[in-house]
Amino acid sequence: MKIHNEGMQFNISFHQNREESSELLYEGQILRGKISKILGNLIFLDLGKGETLEAKLTAPLPLQPGQLCDFLVKEVKDHQVLMKPITEDTEQANAAEKKIVSLLEKMGLAPDKEKIEIVKEMIRFQLPIQGSTIKEAASAKTAYEKVAEGIHQLPLEDKHGLIEKPIQEVFKRVLNTDKELQLTVKDGGWGQEAAAEMNRFREKIIDVPPSPIEEKTSHNALKKHENIIEVSPEKSYKQEAAVGEKINAAAKEGISANLFNLQNMNYEKILFLLKNNFQMNIQNATQVNQILFHAAPVGKQLEEIVAALKEHKEMEDFVKNLGDIGSRIKPSLLQNKESVKEVVRELYNNIQSIKELIENGTVKVGKEVVQQLDSLKNGIDFMNKINHYQGFLQLPIQIGGEQRNLEIVLCNKRKTQAALNPSDLKIFISLDTKSMDTVQAFIEIKEKNLTVNFRLMNEQIKNYMLQHENKLQSGLMDLGFTKIDIRYGTFKDRLNLITVLEQEALLSQRKHNFVDMWV
Repeated sequence: MKIHNEGMQFNISFHQNREESSELLYEGQILRGKISKILGNLIFLDLGKGETLEAKLTAPLPLQPGQLCDFLVKEVKDHQVLMKPITEDTEQANAAEKKIVSLLEKMGLAPDKEKIEIVKEMIRFQLPIQGSTIKEAASAKTAYEKVAEGIHQLPLEDKHGLIEKPIQEVFKRVLNTDKELQLTVKDGGWGQEAAAEMNRFREKIIDVPPSPIEEKTSHNALKKHENIIEVSPEKSYKQEAAVGEKINAAAKEGISANLFNLQNMNYEKILFLLKNNFQMNIQNATQVNQILFHAAPVGKQLEEIVAALKEHKEMEDFVKNLGDIGSRIKPSLLQNKESVKEVVRELYNNIQSIKELIENGTVKVGKEVVQQLDSLKNGIDFMNKINHYQGFLQLPIQIGGEQRNLEIVLCNKRKTQAALNPSDLKIFISLDTKSMDTVQAFIEIKEKNLTVNFRLMNEQIKNYMLQHENKLQSGLMDLGFTKIDIRYGTFKDRLNLITVLEQEALLSQRKHNFVDMWV
């Protein structure tokens, strides 16, 4: 994607009230419109619902009638809106890909489609471009895919024991088991086909140290490419809310999807693990899917555990405690980091206590419940590790007597920052609700000023929020804010930790150079 440097002079057309239109737009908003027609240097942009913008080009742009185009709102003042057009730039993308091909060739790597994809993701994650990392990512993806296909062949006790083992070790175990089942040679030796495949696997996972060319080029590789490969601010990431139509074979063999979820382990997920120093194993890959990509977030897991334990009278106090934890999550609590930590610690300790009662035989439950408890504990540990690098948290929250999931990302919390400034914060919040689907919001705090940009799933939810805005304003003022600005937008995609940080970086105009264009 490219945010154009060329200027465009926009004017509100006769289809809109100029004052009302400019007040509906806000900084950081991304608009999508369809080019309805082009007349000379005039472009008519249809925003839908009768809203039309008339644009005058000050320089040629690659726009065509019928084309959808995104615009980033940079500044709003005097009923004029400064915007930046974002379009596909095939020529620039091709030039970037050629540079990646050249870089791979200098490293002695075949510039195939897979390696080009890895390099693009490495640039996106701002990782140094090194041949050893490229090979590690490719090898990990192969291993995860093969393990997902073949883990069902292993005995159940082996599966549990391998969850924390390096994925390459598990891959070897699966590959050996698979070949042993297929051997027709009486003495039990490897057949030619099996040996050939094992050799190919060994070649894939061999560790190759960086070459002198890599060391020379990798330092500047990111700087050369980060302004060329652009990721759309509204790139759609499908939320993986289920294991899929085909039930995982491992789950059939008695291991829960809560402990074994290797669905779609693509390079985005693999490089996230690499960047944040997670070991490549089944447990961490599962937590990426469960927690980051919301297949089973903390709130959902806790809800399932509470439902499973309710029938056991011995668990009555623990069930009540777990429910109370969700009811304690209030906006005021989130202002105190230590209070939040205490809630998470209490949740972890309750889960541990329940496990101990089960293990010593005090309570009899099915193995599925034990696996759910293990999964939730693993999820909390996973979040704690992420917090070494990025402020991120999922919490259970009780709404209408039901456990729901609350996700928080501290956008300006980085490893290099020792502490947060509560008077200067950028926060992303995602709340799973029963009646309004997923409600997400970017929140910016400057002293006593508060700006909230809601991301809602449809217009009906937006209208409902508008009807009850006074209550929200009143509640926020009770928290001490004196100036409150609430804005709404509808989006079909749900952001996760990775895309939240990309969105925040775009709105902060990192990695971009702009030339003004006024609406």
